[in-house]
Amino acid sequence: MPNGLPVVLQLERQPCLVIGETTEAVAKAEMLARASATVTRLAEYEPGCLRGFTLAIAALEDCSLNPEIFAEAEEAEVLVNCVDDPTHCRFILASVFEQGALQIAISTGGT
Repeated sequence: MPNGLPVVLQLERQPCLVIGETTEAVAKAEMLARASATVTRLAEYEPGCLRGFTLAIAALEDCSLNPEIFAEAEEAEVLVNCVDDPTHCRFILASVFEQGALQIAISTGGT
């Protein structure tokens, strides 16, 4: 993945979807909730489920659906991250250190 543009997304009241029941899915849903996003969780991917969301994260045990999820997200203009699969991501999540209002993010570009 080429170098990206580091940003801080303001997700307050934005509809965000997390797909999966993995530990990673739970952590991503909690992270989005801390950002005041409106979080919806689905255990499994269902075609058409990304419509209406601003952002989606897929954290499935079986990543064979990632290409389909990514294609749907592209069509629906939804920012998508398929966890641990940089080829099927429009954004990556950096590691974040927080202390009070200070946030420091570190990224390896998905590697």
